[in-house]
Amino acid sequence: MHNYVHHKDRLPDVFLQYFVTNSAIHKFNTRAKMDFHLHSVNKTLSQKCLKYKGILLWNQLPPSLKSYTNTTLFKNTLKLHLVQSLTV
Repeated sequence: MHNYVHHKDRLPDVFLQYFVTNSAIHKFNTRAKMDFHLHSVNKTLSQKCLKYKGILLWNQLPPSLKSYTNTTLFKNTLKLHLVQSLTV
């Protein structure tokens, strides 16, 4: 949810440095240029924190889901997406 709120510019300033798009890191025109940049980590504990896991999960969502502007609609559609992905 933090990534969605940041994606829609509604996150407190303290978290702005957590979520940076790949296009802000490099100027290559890649398929993932609008995804959040996933920082490399060395520790297993670091892979469980919001800065890593949140970005990893957000980048795995389909682009159609990331484009919602209504928070309630996003949450409901996300729940449906997760349930459908578990049943497949």
